[in-house]
Amino acid sequence: MDVETKMRFSTILISLVVVVSIAGLCLAADNNVFLSARVMPKPIANYTNCSFSSQANQTLVVDLRDNMSLVMEMFFNQTVDNYCVNVTEHKSAGGSMTLEPLNKFFDINIDDENLVWVFVKVYYTDSQINSLGLDESSLRLHYYNETSGDWSVVANSGVNTIDNFAWANLTHFSLYGVFGSKVAPTTTHRRYGSTGGITIVCGDGVCTKAIESCSSCPEDCGVCPATFQEKNETQPTPPTPVSNQTIEEKKTGTPPTSFITGLVTAAKGNAALIFIILIIVVFAFCFKKMKK
Repeated sequence: MDVETKMRFSTILISLVVVVSIAGLCLAADNNVFLSARVMPKPIANYTNCSFSSQANQTLVVDLRDNMSLVMEMFFNQTVDNYCVNVTEHKSAGGSMTLEPLNKFFDINIDDENLVWVFVKVYYTDSQINSLGLDESSLRLHYYNETSGDWSVVANSGVNTIDNFAWANLTHFSLYGVFGSKVAPTTTHRRYGSTGGITIVCGDGVCTKAIESCSSCPEDCGVCPATFQEKNETQPTPPTPVSNQTIEEKKTGTPPTSFITGLVTAAKGNAALIFIILIIVVFAFCFKKMKK
């Protein structure tokens, strides 16, 4: 095997490895194989303070709205000194999500065993809700379940639609995020005027046959039945007559197209099949060269 043949063969092998690797990565990403909520992009904000102190049975408020949209109220059952609070905010996270995220995720860690509970508020704006198409009343805090890989709603949680914050009473620390439902689409009603003092509206569920019909308002009157003409249009087209040239080719045993032409025709519009054909052709060429 000469040097040129070896280089060609090596190039083909490297190309195949690259193609298979890319395909595997795409398939894994499509099936959320690598989506772990703990593997997240670079945080957008971080807060760490290890000098907090609090008296027993008192609530300490930590307002972090200067660099992230979070406020925490912490209650301790004993006097504590120099305890640490660490909060990291992310704009996105992985995991299995059944609802729509508000794109506010917080990794909360507080190192003190005397902490009884933490009441958190995650603030948002009307523009954020509208741009994502979320139903504000459905917003709830969820925590990431590392065992199942799912996001579960915090049992004691809700939303304040007047002051624009989702809240939750936390009894453990984890990765938290705000989720909600999409706003249900509204039906647009078309007015057709009035008759006999009654306003005719398409979309109200009543088919007023004097004005509405299946063609003008299928929402009320239903879909029009298929006409005879439409049925005829669905009938299969008659076969194309066989030409004398084709008959002659059959008699002589000459195929109408070559093998390569048939493959190209079959592969038309299928990039993957074309690539496979090219690889087969190149391997055949290389094998022939190596035999020489």
